[in-house]
Amino acid sequence: MQRTESAGAQLTVDKEETKSSVISQIEQLEGVVIVINFHCKGLRVVFYHKDEQDLDDKIQKFKLVCQSKQAIVWKGGFPPSSRALKGTDWQIVRALRKDPRRSASEIATEVAVSTRTVKRRLTALTKGMAFYLLPMLDYDKYPGVACDFLIFCPDPAKKAEVDNLMRVKTDRLVFSFIDAKGFSIDAMLCLNISEAEDIHNWLKGLDGVEKVTMDTMRSNTVVRRWLDEEIEKHLPKRTINIVT
Repeated sequence: MQRTESAGAQLTVDKEETKSSVISQIEQLEGVVIVINFHCKGLRVVFYHKDEQDLDDKIQKFKLVCQSKQAIVWKGGFPPSSRALKGTDWQIVRALRKDPRRSASEIATEVAVSTRTVKRRLTALTKGMAFYLLPMLDYDKYPGVACDFLIFCPDPAKKAEVDNLMRVKTDRLVFSFIDAKGFSIDAMLCLNISEAEDIHNWLKGLDGVEKVTMDTMRSNTVVRRWLDEEIEKHLPKRTINIVT
């Protein structure tokens, strides 16, 4: 996203029975992209922020909605974009937003440019990481257990070794974030809860690891409203001429 940076926050709700309402409220907040719902009280929010003040403001809003006094916060998660989108780019994004499977010629017709222009812009947008694919994970369809490990390891050298060992140990990682200072996040598909607990205990015994939390994933929601709002911000309002 232009002129913004991504960040994440892990929180717990005050009461588990209010969690559905809490998630609905968080999804309405500006910049929220993904909400991961863990079993029990935990949840994770991935979002965009404009600057440090905006980051702090968003974290305070999350904590207020969750009735949580603490939040684990990190910057990054999505690759930064090196390309500033122009009007035609936003029109192409809007066309893709309606149907990502549309052909370049169909997009060209809607945007009123040549097919060659659409292909050239799409190539530039992709290389500049202006947009990219996000996997839609349906944990209910997996026969095992989708587990999330939050690994606290303050020593940078030991953390790098732990991150490497995690990759060597399993080929079932579905997400890994290792750029934060002092901790890493790894999500993986386990055959059963017994295997998940074995990995949890193994991680806790690694040199340099101070703490490991394990959560099982209930759902992963991609919030689409934020993109629609960004598109409308960068494109002029459409006018309708009524002939009488």
